[in-house]
Amino acid sequence: MKNKLYFAALLCLLTSGMAYGQCAEDRHSTDMMHAWMSCDESMNPHMLLGESHWIQFEFDQVETIYDIYVWNLNHPDHAASGVKEMAISLSLDGATWDVVDTISIAQATTSGDYLPRFVVDLEGLSAKYLVFTALSTHGGSCAGLSEVKIYTEDVSGKPSFELDLTVCENAGLYTGLTANMEVSGDYSGAGVMDNGDGSFDFDPDVIGPGASTVTFSYLDDGVQTSLTESIEILECSDPRCPECIECGNFDQLIVDGNDIPTDKYFDDSLHSEGQVQATRDVDFRGRTEVELRPGFEVKADAEFLAQIRECHVQLLGNGSFEDDLSTWTFWNAQNVSVSYGIVTDEVFHFDKALRYEVITGSPEDTWRASVRNDLVLIEPNQSYRLSFAARGEGVPMMRVEVGQLDGTRQEYITNTALEIGESWTTHVLEFTADDITTSELLRIRFNFAGFEGVYYLDQVKLIRVD
Repeated sequence: MKNKLYFAALLCLLTSGMAYGQCAEDRHSTDMMHAWMSCDESMNPHMLLGESHWIQFEFDQVETIYDIYVWNLNHPDHAASGVKEMAISLSLDGATWDVVDTISIAQATTSGDYLPRFVVDLEGLSAKYLVFTALSTHGGSCAGLSEVKIYTEDVSGKPSFELDLTVCENAGLYTGLTANMEVSGDYSGAGVMDNGDGSFDFDPDVIGPGASTVTFSYLDDGVQTSLTESIEILECSDPRCPECIECGNFDQLIVDGNDIPTDKYFDDSLHSEGQVQATRDVDFRGRTEVELRPGFEVKADAEFLAQIRECHVQLLGNGSFEDDLSTWTFWNAQNVSVSYGIVTDEVFHFDKALRYEVITGSPEDTWRASVRNDLVLIEPNQSYRLSFAARGEGVPMMRVEVGQLDGTRQEYITNTALEIGESWTTHVLEFTADDITTSELLRIRFNFAGFEGVYYLDQVKLIRVD
């Protein structure tokens, strides 16, 4: 079957004030005379797509392509051959092609009042040739469409959908999110819960790190239309996020038992030979692997998920100051006057943070007022990442140093100056203990004497880096 089509009834090319044939009614019959169907694969004009079901459109001149609407194959006997996944290729000369998008198309309703589906906005890409390639169908052996509408001017009037969101995978449920849409519709996507009032809740823990797609669906002049936007989900190891769940947060006997309780289980290498009983909801999260050993079983009506997700062993105790000042040591020279304590109204994460005020400083000897932790063991040739959040009032920078606690005073990070501002900023420093042969105690020290003013410190984390 020859697949080239030059503005037959199938294609509606729209510029402002121009429409042809059936396009004016936005409804499609079930007549196969008003459709295209290919049952024999042939060489695609876009050679990289090989032998396939395809249809090519050639415009009279180079056009700018905007919205594309599609009516899928609508005949009751052939609806299964409607295209399910489709690649869109554009070319200026018919020789050099680019796949500019891959889209999904719902199966046709096989009714006489079938409305089109908005599938993509190409935002003004230029082309003289356009090819649709069927990558899959709804189960049929052929591939086809009923009608296509292509806008060559930006006249769709679609509302703007923007979500400028970056969230942490482990920060819990984000509630009441909105894109302030000008039309009524519904939000959907993995981890998305539409609230029915123009807002939605989002649980990033459902998806994990990476980009997550949120879809906003609404009716545009009777046409079901969808817009998409992405939310960036940060891994818990990102210094902007709360501490990762600790690896090995469970008793091995629990996950090897015959009734594993509903929960999320984290470990570096997680293994189980237990049973997930009916109505239980169990989530195994291994940092490197999840092994289901002989005897492991998931009963009917139970929910079970195994996935690779990050967990850490936070080496630094009380890094978020939730236990007030425990594990931390404070020192200042006699010529330096300071005041410090825990605050609950100026925090980065959770409920508490450290407030440290230098009343009389010592610009030339910044170490004369310090906060330190000396309770961490480090291992030979192991790499580590120190991260923390800080802000200041009237101070432009702070200093941090990391080194061995023993008499050698070997330093891995030497009194490094870090800029801070009035808003919380996160800092990350890495080092490797490549000069020791046995475990050694580490000293982490923040030096504040250089400037008079107020410093805030929170979410201090030290983790191993593989």
